[in-house]
Amino acid sequence: MGRKKHKFAFKLVLFLLVLVISACGLIWLKLQPVNKNDTQRHIFSIERGTSTKFILDNLKNEGFIHSTELAYIYVRQTKLGIKAGTYRLSKSMTMQEILKELTKGTQELVKITIPEGMTLSKTAELLDNAKIISKDDFLRLTRSPEILGYYNIQSATCEGFLFPDTYFFGKEESAENVVKTILDNFFEKTSEIPNFPKNPLDIFKAVTLASIVEREYRIVEEAPKIAGVFHNRLKINMGLQSCATVEYIITEIFKKPHPNRLFNIDLEIDNPYNTYMYSGLPPAPISNPGLVSLQATVNPQTHDYLYFRLINVETGKHAFSKTLSEHNNAGGDLILKKSAGN
Repeated sequence: MGRKKHKFAFKLVLFLLVLVISACGLIWLKLQPVNKNDTQRHIFSIERGTSTKFILDNLKNEGFIHSTELAYIYVRQTKLGIKAGTYRLSKSMTMQEILKELTKGTQELVKITIPEGMTLSKTAELLDNAKIISKDDFLRLTRSPEILGYYNIQSATCEGFLFPDTYFFGKEESAENVVKTILDNFFEKTSEIPNFPKNPLDIFKAVTLASIVEREYRIVEEAPKIAGVFHNRLKINMGLQSCATVEYIITEIFKKPHPNRLFNIDLEIDNPYNTYMYSGLPPAPISNPGLVSLQATVNPQTHDYLYFRLINVETGKHAFSKTLSEHNNAGGDLILKKSAGN
């Protein structure tokens, strides 16, 4: 009888031990980041007078923590004083890191919008004028081998990968975090685009072409059609003949004012970016394309057109042609789309 009692007691202790270990393991898992690979910063706001329970529920609902109950116990036991404010949180942070962040109080944020088609240099000026980070720091980091290597960008700069969007940055934001936030946004948004390539070199080629589409289209509905023209030209090794690439040479390489139109002499500039002189893609992107251009480039409209020309400056409408004679008959000057930032 005594042996049976000892055996039962042993099993009971073993069961309780397994139960405790399992519970500890579960708690440990719930303390970990929701997604350790998602380093992008997201805005999380707390209004004055909001209850702790409501704040923790919001953290759970927005995917920052695993468990409201565990977070509540942690706040009570550690006596953390969560404060009203606007925070930038990452889903790669642990529950403890997030809750401690919420004790810092209001952080003043600067709202900045990077428009579609803006170049790297103009983006640097935009951020510098907003006093977010210096132009020199931004240019240095967007050309940094470490940054380029980290994101596997197959180019000498981040031109083309600075996703146009509205951002919120703190006054004390580090230059590196600003650049990484913008780049993280690019890869997050493009991951949702159907048929967007996965291979780094293919991504680079798609972004390069999208940067041209961005500077050429004016009506959203025409973007896939214009992308289709460029794809057709690439298939037959015909020059892309994009005015936007010549504009890039004039403004970004020669550092001259943005022209309203181009002349024949401009089309004869001997530079690898001149797609009137050289077939194929230019050496690198000429702007930072938005979602419309990126989607159009990897999902182009199928047709037989090889030419397009702006025929209505006010509406942005283009005429599309299959032959050079049709194209010439469409008339019109080589009028350029207004440059982003001008």
